[in-house]
Amino acid sequence: MFNVLLKHRPQFRTFDMDLQALEFHPFSNLFPLLQGEDFTHLAKDIELHGQREPIILFEGRILDGRNRYRACLELGREPDTRPFEGADALEFVLSLNLHRRQLTIAQRAVIAAELCALREREAKSSAPGETSHDSAMGIEQAAQLLGISPRSVSSASRVVREGAPELVEAVRTGKVSVSGAEHVSKLDRTRQQEICAKGAHALSKAAREIRLKDKPSAPAKTPSAPAATPTLQDVLLVEQTGLQPAVPHAAAKKPTALKLFELADQAMQEGREPETVAEALLAELEEGIDHQRLLFTIEVAMHLRDRVTAQE
Repeated sequence: MFNVLLKHRPQFRTFDMDLQALEFHPFSNLFPLLQGEDFTHLAKDIELHGQREPIILFEGRILDGRNRYRACLELGREPDTRPFEGADALEFVLSLNLHRRQLTIAQRAVIAAELCALREREAKSSAPGETSHDSAMGIEQAAQLLGISPRSVSSASRVVREGAPELVEAVRTGKVSVSGAEHVSKLDRTRQQEICAKGAHALSKAAREIRLKDKPSAPAKTPSAPAATPTLQDVLLVEQTGLQPAVPHAAAKKPTALKLFELADQAMQEGREPETVAEALLAELEEGIDHQRLLFTIEVAMHLRDRVTAQE
C-alpha cells in the first residue's frame, strides 16, 4: 500500500479523493487531534514556513503527522511523507506524543484504556498461534507505559467501555475527572449524553450525587449533646497515639486536615491519583467540611511542599 502511495505522490498536488481519504493508523488515533486556535496556528506556520517535519506512514496509514496532513490539505500543499523505519511503531508514537504534549492524568488514563482495548481487539482478530505486536496488553503494562497508576487506567477502562463518546471526550478535555466519569458511566448512555451536554458543572454534580448514593449508609447514632470543636491538642493526640481525647467528640465533624491526610494515605495505598483525593474531599464538603479550614490547610501544604522539595 505504501509503495502505491509513493508511486502516485504527484497526485497529492491535485488532492484526488483517494488520497484525501488516507487513513490514520489506530496508534496515532490514541491521541486527540488539534482543534481551534492550535490547529489554526499550525496551518499558518506551514503556510509561512513550509512543512518542517515529514508525515510518517506505517502500514499504508498515517502513524505521525495527522495534523500536518490536515493542514496541508486545507492549504492545498503537497504533504511531505516518508515510511516508518523503526522497530516498534507504538513506542514511537507514545514517545513523540508524550514529549510533545502536556497531558493530564485523565488524558493519559483514557489513552491507556483505549490502548488496552485496541490491543485486545487486535489480539482477537489475530490467527491462532500468530505472534505479533498486536498481543493483548494488561492494565498494569498500559499504566507503566503512560506513567500513571493502574487504578486510573481501570477507571478509564470502564469509561471507555461503558461511557458515551461524549463522556470520554469530556474526560479528554478536562471537564470531568476519570473517577467522576466512572460514576457517570453507570447511567444509561442517553442520560450520560444529556448530562454532558449541560457542561462541566453538571458532570461534577452528577458524579457527586452518584458517589453519595453508592456510599454505604452510616449506622444510626444515638442523639447526644453538641460537642465542642476539637482543639489542636486533641488533633495531635489522635495523630500521635491513636487515642481519643478525654472530652468526647463523637458528634463533631472530622477536622479538615485529618480528613485530607486520611484520604491521601488511603489513595496512596490503593495506587490512586491526587485528583481522586481532591474529588473525594470536595464530596465531603457537601457533608459539612469547613471551606475556610480546607483553604488554610492547602496553603500550609503548599509552604511545606516548597520547604521539603528544597531539602531533597
